[in-house]
This record gives sequence, structure tokens and C-alpha cells, in this order.
Amino acid sequence: MTTKIEITTEEAHTEQRLDKLLSAHCGTLSRSRVQKLIANNHLTIDGRIVTDCSYQVKPYEQLSLALDVQIEREYAAPAGKNIPLNIFYEDEHLLVINKDAGLTVHPGAGTHDDTMVNGLIFHFGDKLSQMGGIDRPGIVHRLDRDTTGLMIIAKNDICHAKLSSMMQERLINREYVALVYGVPYPLVGKIETHIARNPALRTAMRVVRDSGKWALTNYKVEELLAERTISKVICKLETGRTHQIRVHMLHKKNPVIGDPIYGRSMNHNLNALSDLQRAAVREFSRQALHAQNLSFIHPITEEEMDFHAPMPEDMMNLYNILAQK
Repeated sequence: MTTKIEITTEEAHTEQRLDKLLSAHCGTLSRSRVQKLIANNHLTIDGRIVTDCSYQVKPYEQLSLALDVQIEREYAAPAGKNIPLNIFYEDEHLLVINKDAGLTVHPGAGTHDDTMVNGLIFHFGDKLSQMGGIDRPGIVHRLDRDTTGLMIIAKNDICHAKLSSMMQERLINREYVALVYGVPYPLVGKIETHIARNPALRTAMRVVRDSGKWALTNYKVEELLAERTISKVICKLETGRTHQIRVHMLHKKNPVIGDPIYGRSMNHNLNALSDLQRAAVREFSRQALHAQNLSFIHPITEEEMDFHAPMPEDMMNLYNILAQK
């Protein structure tokens, strides 16, 4: 469905930039989005197409901006929503949040108003960094929808820029705990591959040989469970690729329990498990992956920051059942 936003300029608008005037009037459209629309012939002034974003408007001109409602919904500034957030730490520069399972980090295809970003906007308003764009205020890094655990949120652009640089320089320690099928060999090692989008499944990634992005995961088998059928594994990220741990564990042929995308079709031998253990594994409804430790030097105060979030209740219950003798 298409619509048009129409404005008749006034004396007060004289010599204002076209893109600035439109973004201020539209509200939900960022200035960069307005600029793209203008450049792509979506704007007319008094019936003629204008593609110059810096055009200075004159009084009593008729501006008409054509929009596709569905497309623009994807670009609109998210609205605040009262979504509870488990805040581990807060100061004037940043937050550390323990994300729940089922919570998408930011708006995207199919998810517009039930994300962590909607909750952040509700609770913190404009006290969030804007470096990540209008739809990702404060977001420095992300976790998958059903991965739980610790995330950093930036409150201002200076802090955000420094945290992003620290991420690139691998100065932020992120440690995950996963429950996986089988026993990864060797018990301590690293998985180093390239990862790219899977052309056969848009929502999935895969290990590739010659393209994609380099990815490195350090891992350690911390505990063998259920007669060595299941392992509790600690993973430390050197890079932050989409689905990295999940893809790397599949690459080792030790996929994460409950993962809805990777490894469900593999024939896992669960004969050594008790009926209770077998049912707990098969019924676990998300990937058993949790970002449990986060440590870094505060980018502004230079304090040592070290956070630990225990496994959430569902994952802890699964672990306790699998640890039974």
C-alpha cells in the first residue's frame, strides 16, 4: 500500500534544507532514510521530481513524498514499550543487561515492537547512543533471540565508539556456556573457519572454505554428562559472527542441544540416557546457550568491569537432570 506525505511550505521554512525539513516533519523517518527516498525519485515539488537533498525550499511550495507503507515500517523509529529488562549494572555511560530467552534484540523482519530496543526506548528514552542508527539505539553487540545472557548497552556516542573499537581489538572478554551433544575432541581447542550466509536457508549460516568472514571460537569441555553423551562446554569468542558458536559446534559435529536450526536432523545417540534425561533433551525448546561472563575495562572510567550471570532456570534444570547419576 502506498501513501503520500504532503507539505505546503511556509515563510518560516525559507532556505531550509529539503531533507532536514522533511525528516523533522515526518518524525518516524530518519534523515538518512529521507535522503535515500529523495535520491530515488520519491519526492516532487510542485509536480516536478527533485533529487537534490540540499535544495533550499521556498515559501508556498507543495512537497509530496511517496511512501510504501510496508517498506517504511521497516525503517521507522521504534516505539517504546514497557518490556521488563534485567539490568545487571548501570552508570551514566553504559548498561549491562542479562537478556532473557525469546527476546529479540532489535526490530527486523517480522518483529517490530516486542524487542529489547523497544524496552530500552521505554525505560531510557533519548539517553541512549545513536551510533547504531535509529532502529538500534545503544546496541553495541547482539545475542540471538533465544540465547540468554550478558550484553553491553551504550548510553552515549563516545562510549559506544570506544566499546566498538574494543570489540574489534578483542579487548572485551565474552564467555558462553553451552550444553552440546557428544564430546568435542580435543577437550580444549579452537575452531577457526570462515562463516557465510547459507543460500539454501536465509536465516542460517554455514562454514565455507573460500569466502565469508573469518571466525574464531576458543572452547573447553568443562564437564561430561549423562555417560559422556552430553558435554558442558565453555566458549570464548575472538570474533562475533552471526550464530558463530552454534555454527562452530555443528562444524565439530557437537551441535548445541535444542538448536532449532543447526543439528536437529543429526542422529544423536541418546540410548545411554535415562527416560527422564532423554525427555528433557528432546523437549528443550531453544538452543542451550548462555552468555555467562563479560569482562572489560570501562571505556570512560577505566575501571575493571567483571560480570557473571548464572545459567537461567530452564538451562539449569536441564543441566541438573543431565548431571544425575
